Amino acid sequence: MDSPEVDSFQVEIIKQGEPSLVDLLVSTIRGARGKRKLHGEAIVSDWCTPIIQFEVQHAKDIDDLRDRFIRQLVHRGYMPKRYRERVKGKLTDWREINPENYDFSPLAAATAPAEFSE
Repeated sequence: MDSPEVDSFQVEIIKQGEPSLVDLLVSTIRGARGKRKLHGEAIVSDWCTPIIQFEVQHAKDIDDLRDRFIRQLVHRGYMPKRYRERVKGKLTDWREINPENYDFSPLAAATAPAEFSE
């Protein structure tokens, strides 16, 4: 098997009010019959979480891989704001993440003030 073609995404995230960047390393792996498989892997380390590893396997295309990664970030409590791609070693311009494409309601529920009853 040939060596995989590698690209990456950089996503700006917010967790508990602190901005951070996450790099998702994307590998395009071709099997023995030439079938393409996309694989993405990122490790996040912030002040309140030692290490979280994200892994996305068997995505249909690069957009599917990015979308699945953003959904994983939201599920883990990170608020993704924008992303950019690394193409041939150079980062592209930032692109805003369209909130209409994702369900951010779990994040809104987590940041809402608690209601107490007596």
